[in-house]
Amino acid sequence: MFSTLLSSIQTALSGIVSKNFVLAALFPTLLAAVVNGLFLWATGVPVNKLSDDIKTTQACLVLLALLTVAYLLSSLSTFLLETLEGRHLPPFVEALFYSGQYRKLEALNGAILSSTEQVLDLVLAADPPAAFRRGPGWKERLAAASVQGQAAASVQGQTSAPAHCTYPRQAREAPKDHVYRKLRDLETRREHGLLIQKNDLEESVRGLEAELRANDETVVSGPADENPLKKDREQMIRLVAYARDRYKHELLRLQNYKQFTYPGEIQQSEGRSSANILAPTLFGNIGRTMRSYALTRYGIDLDLFWTRLLRSIQNGSGGTDKFYQNVQDAKTQVDFLVAMTYICALTAIGWIAGLLYDDRHPWLFLGVAAGGPAVIYTFYLLACQSYRVFADSVRTSVDMYRFQLLSDLKVAMPAGSREEQALWETLGGRTGYDTGADLSYMAKS
Repeated sequence: MFSTLLSSIQTALSGIVSKNFVLAALFPTLLAAVVNGLFLWATGVPVNKLSDDIKTTQACLVLLALLTVAYLLSSLSTFLLETLEGRHLPPFVEALFYSGQYRKLEALNGAILSSTEQVLDLVLAADPPAAFRRGPGWKERLAAASVQGQAAASVQGQTSAPAHCTYPRQAREAPKDHVYRKLRDLETRREHGLLIQKNDLEESVRGLEAELRANDETVVSGPADENPLKKDREQMIRLVAYARDRYKHELLRLQNYKQFTYPGEIQQSEGRSSANILAPTLFGNIGRTMRSYALTRYGIDLDLFWTRLLRSIQNGSGGTDKFYQNVQDAKTQVDFLVAMTYICALTAIGWIAGLLYDDRHPWLFLGVAAGGPAVIYTFYLLACQSYRVFADSVRTSVDMYRFQLLSDLKVAMPAGSREEQALWETLGGRTGYDTGADLSYMAKS
């Protein structure tokens, strides 16, 4: 009977409630009810007797209560999201969180600067361009040392014994600080995908350069007739190329992470300082990247134009464009994870307080006290990641549909990028702040 009742209610509500309500409010509420029921069962509360004594009216009351809680959760979704962004925090909490985000951003800027310097140092050291050349690069130095070693060996072969190579073939033949061992360490770091700094390479280049001058790299040795010195010189060149490309990849990764995580301009300029203000939380900074992107690229203030832009997206391509649904699905996922973050927090706080009062379940208390914060933080990080996906959808919508919005507003299209930015700033001032600026409208066809 209970399953039949659930099915009938689901059928009745399917045409009334939205997908966002079901996934982002009702589903988290049901999960919270199940989890709290399991906790009650673990504490010895006889919840299993409900299935014997419950009446249809009581089942309806339970479902009505769950739907009411879900509706309240749905109504509070905007407030909960803004709180997670740091908008409604007490001033002292906001200042504390803000300082943490500021330190993380400074550390990120330091890492970007360090990677930039490493890329430049590696390029200038390995094979410097003519405009920046102050001497031979690593490749030239190694090649010149090889020529010197072969020339010295040739002279030695004419006057005394044939040339030979004392460069080790195995690690056991090399002293502790020998360049052979250093190259093996660098190879190991490359195999693990780690960064290799310029100073480590410089030290190995100097050691290999000395070995090349003292030996003839063309001399074969060992049972396999190998050229270990020549092989290591070629390996050194590959390691230099790897180190340069790995730092370029790291630099791009850090720059993209900063752009998609923190608001602000790539190149600082006057007149748009509001795009560079941090939020107190990571979640809030991800949210501010959307406005920052639109403001710095096109002069569009999404605080003023997002609802209008969303309507243009919804009506795009005669109502057949599925991008609007993709944006809504991304937002639903964000709302679900935000709701789960708060539900887990309330559940953990409530049960920690209750189990402190009733000390008959110490192991359950330890489990909730240890696992609760971990689950909360996990859902928060998932919410942040989902918010990044939604923010990318918003940035894409700005790129693709901003002219559709101008067309819907019957505003004349700009001739170029500068005119477009001036137009959006003028339009924003007129619609948002009633500046009375003059606008040109599209001629009637």
